[in-house]
Amino acid sequence: MIEDLLIEITRCPVILQCLNGDPGHPCSTIVDLQRSTSIVTHQLPEPWSGQINQSPILFISSNPSISNDEIFPTSDWNDEKITDYFQHRFGEGQQEWVINGTKSLQRDGSYGRATMFWAGV
Repeated sequence: MIEDLLIEITRCPVILQCLNGDPGHPCSTIVDLQRSTSIVTHQLPEPWSGQINQSPILFISSNPSISNDEIFPTSDWNDEKITDYFQHRFGEGQQEWVINGTKSLQRDGSYGRATMFWAGV
């Protein structure tokens, strides 16, 4: 099931391994980019955004942005909310995570500037 794969990716145990100081792991450089000291505050890996099982085209890229101001899943979110965020990030979710296809919901309830990658695609 697609939701199971989504949770498997977002809950990757390697993140904790890297945060606990395994600099030799190939993923440690990426995990360390957030410079988070806690698995609770560390943003989860982004498996995809949108309903991948209904998508006629898929763009593969690096994560287009990271922001401490944007609401983004962390390990303290439950699986249902994580799934809703990534599967319904661009609509039909429990919350309006992104408006106009480019502006992410911020912690203060506003929507940020357009994500240039999303605007480009």
